[in-house]
Amino acid sequence: MSRSVTYSVVPRKNPRDKDASPKFYAQAQARGDVNIREMSDRIQASCTVHKSDVYAVLVALEDVVAEAIQTILRREAYPSPYEALKALTRTGKPIDEPTIKDFIEGLDVSEAVKAELRAITPYNYIGI
Repeated sequence: MSRSVTYSVVPRKNPRDKDASPKFYAQAQARGDVNIREMSDRIQASCTVHKSDVYAVLVALEDVVAEAIQTILRREAYPSPYEALKALTRTGKPIDEPTIKDFIEGLDVSEAVKAELRAITPYNYIGI
């Protein structure tokens, strides 16, 4: 599948001032998949950082899987998935693989869902 990014103009109201006129913002829509290796290639092409350094940083970002976990928990009608992830991601401590695995094991979901969550890594997560 080819990759593309398109933009649309989206009006947004100020939640604090319901009577104010909306402001308009650009919103990007990406089509296609970009994996972590391709991201590192693209970043290296546009700066002086070496591809292996970019790749190492991207892989170290374990907290990126929180979005995927939250999406799956929403799909499973898990109560307050945002709050559950907030407790994981806003502790001020680094989020590493063992922390995420412990979080998953503590969830009240089926073993099949836990297996699906355990399979998510920065290597294979491309957005859900």
